[in-house]
Amino acid sequence: MHEWRNNFINSKTPFMDNVKNIIANDLDGVIEDISRDFASGISLHDYHVNCQLGNHIFKLDISSSPGGGEEGGYERTSISSSIASGTDFKFVLYPEDFLISIGKLFGLQDIVLGYPEFDHNLIVKTNNKPRLKAVLAGEGARKILQNMSGFSFKLESIEDGHILHLSIQRALTDINELNQVLAMFYEVLTEVEKGAQAPASL
Repeated sequence: MHEWRNNFINSKTPFMDNVKNIIANDLDGVIEDISRDFASGISLHDYHVNCQLGNHIFKLDISSSPGGGEEGGYERTSISSSIASGTDFKFVLYPEDFLISIGKLFGLQDIVLGYPEFDHNLIVKTNNKPRLKAVLAGEGARKILQNMSGFSFKLESIEDGHILHLSIQRALTDINELNQVLAMFYEVLTEVEKGAQAPASL
């Protein structure tokens, strides 16, 4: 496996203790495994999974805390994947209610993709409109994104590739909703990753 993939898989979210690895032939296999965890009553306050489907690798992190005393609680769901890519393609999508700073977006322009409801509900920035429009050509992925709140979804450059990262400001503990979001992420990942990397494994 390339060193950048090792670094991605071995990286840990702060305070993460246990990480589960899932290797499956398709997304249904990943979802079945996660569904069994949810049904078993496993704690979803600190749930972390590395998933491999063929050449595709992504991480799922669900964290929450009720807080206490002077400390406020928090909820977060993160899905991310490291992509080896020679392209300079980048984008970020977020609704106006997303409250966390998404950082400086050098070279990205506000654009309208031409999908009316999607454009109405989300702020869209990219440096390659035709490419992003192709990545989001699937109506199913767009519907999930345009109906979500409190999230950012971005593809950004790192030293030797890209990171595709979906950050949601709540813990997705409903298995049906999580399954829909995972399917959307995997669809976008597959479109972005086409022809961009060599085979890898956990």
